[in-house]
Order: sequence, then structure tokens, then C-alpha cells
Amino acid sequence: MKIAIRRIGNSKGVIIPAEFLSRVGLEGVADIRLNNGSLAISPPKKTRSLWLGKGQPKTGCGG
Repeated sequence: MKIAIRRIGNSKGVIIPAEFLSRVGLEGVADIRLNNGSLAISPPKKTRSLWLGKGQPKTGCGG
């Protein structure tokens, strides 16, 4: 599937189809990384603080 890369402020982004998000369990926050020349987006790894309901996952956006 081809998707458009869109300008979002000073960044770029894509719209991910809802079916894709539900199939991999993405909701709210995701991990993103480079993987051999590709972008990989996955559900965030659960940390002990999240297991215990303490704190919020870090978004890497300074907020």
C-alpha cells in the first residue's frame, strides 16, 4: 500500500489506516525505530512503572 507523506508543522507524517493499527495493537503511543533502511512502528515496550500504573510512557517529544 502506498501512502502520502504529509507536512505536519516542521515535521512530516503519515496517516496509518485504522485496520493496521488495530491489527498490531497500537493505541495512543508507539515506539518507532530505523530497521535496515525502513521505519518500524510497534506498540511500546511495557516497563515496570507502566505495569504498576505509575507514570506515563515517554513520547520523546519533550513533553
